[in-house]
Amino acid sequence: MIERSFPLVILILCGLAFTACGAGTTSDGAAEPPATPISAVADTVTPAPTAKATAASGTDNSSLSRPDAMATPTVPEATLTLKPREAGEYMGVVFAVGEGSEITFTVEEQLAKLPLPNEAVLRTNTLSGNVSLDGDISTIAVDLHTLRSDATFRDRYVKRTMFPNHQFATLIIPSVLPLPDGFADGNEASSSVAGNLSIKGKEVPVIFEVVARDDGEAVFILAETVVTWAQLQMPVPTARSVVSVEDEIKVEVLLAVRP
Repeated sequence: MIERSFPLVILILCGLAFTACGAGTTSDGAAEPPATPISAVADTVTPAPTAKATAASGTDNSSLSRPDAMATPTVPEATLTLKPREAGEYMGVVFAVGEGSEITFTVEEQLAKLPLPNEAVLRTNTLSGNVSLDGDISTIAVDLHTLRSDATFRDRYVKRTMFPNHQFATLIIPSVLPLPDGFADGNEASSSVAGNLSIKGKEVPVIFEVVARDDGEAVFILAETVVTWAQLQMPVPTARSVVSVEDEIKVEVLLAVRP
C-alpha cells in the first residue's frame, strides 16, 4: 500500500509546484505562459533618483512637478530716463496739435437790428494735425461744423448752408524753413509762412504772418492772415437779418504743439 501511494504523492507535489510556478491552462484548455519573473520586471523600470543622487548631481528636480515650472521668468524692469526735448531740437521731431489750439474767423457785418456794424466772430478749438520744424510738411485740419459764435442762427447758417457737405478745412504748409533768427534759442520770433488752405474742394494760397516761441516742452505759434470771399471762391453770405457782409475775412490760428 505504501509503495503504490508514493508515486501518487510525487505526482501531486509536482502538480502543486507546477501551479505555483505559474503554469496553468486557459479557459480553452491551452497552457498559459509562465509569469514574468519579478527580477525581469525590475530590470525594465528606471529607478527614481534618490535624495543622495540629486544632491550629488547638484540638480534640483523638485520644480519639474510644479505647474509654473515652464512660466516665463520675471525680469526686473529697467529704469528708463527719458531726456526731455530742449528748445532748438527739431530734426526728426513731429509736433502734435493739442490742447490750447484754436482758430478764429472774423468778418464785419451790418445787422438789421443794430445801428452800427458788428464783428461776427466764429471760433473752434477742434483742430488736429502735425507740425514739423525741420523742413517736412505740416498739416492742420479744422472741423468747420464746430464753429461757434454769439448767435445760434449764424452757427446754423455756417453748418447747414455754407458747409453742409464739407465739414473739414485743411491747412497745408510745405515747409517753415528757414526758421527766424533767435527762435531756436527760445526767443519770440516773427516770420512769414506760405501755405495752402483746402476748403470746399478748392485750394487757396495763403500767406501767414507768424509769431512763435519754443519753450522746450511746447511750441506756441500765432499765425494771422486775411482772405476774401473771392479768394475762397465762395459767395458772400446773405440772410434777411443781415444788411451787408464785408469782403475781408480775418483768420487767426493759435497753435500749441508738443512732441
